[in-house]
Amino acid sequence: IRAVCNWVRGRWEHNGDNEPTKSDPITILEEAAKGKRFRCVEYAIVVSGALNALRVPARVLALKTADVETRESGAGHVVAEAWLADKQKWIVIDGQFDVIPTLAGEPLNAVELQRALAKGEKKPPFYKKGGELVTYMKVLDILPDIDSVQRDQAKDRGMPMPE
Repeated sequence: IRAVCNWVRGRWEHNGDNEPTKSDPITILEEAAKGKRFRCVEYAIVVSGALNALRVPARVLALKTADVETRESGAGHVVAEAWLADKQKWIVIDGQFDVIPTLAGEPLNAVELQRALAKGEKKPPFYKKGGELVTYMKVLDILPDIDSVQRDQAKDRGMPMPE
């Protein structure tokens, strides 16, 4: 999963105003190879598609700030989640930043990430950047709404919801 996240991050640089002609992993990768740059949602689509191709269940997940209805911009971010069978849980994968948020060394799902950020954990979610531990909160100021995350996850058939 880490290798896929890193590989996707290296395909293009972020551009928050650009969209592919079609929102599928192949089109996104083909257009990125020609120099196009895309938004966070395209990173998530490609991460999810690549993991699914490797038979790792994955999905795209939209995160929203608590003030999404009133914030003019920057009220959301899109990531992927992958199912870790050995841990029996989903984990967040942020292809735009090449991040898998962890807390106390354990990868987090979206609900765990939201709870950690909301609690202001003394040991906040971290990720490695160039071998250095960096607080994910410094990169991403997004607090997913737990109810909307769980509603979205409940739509997935046959996949357990996070606790």
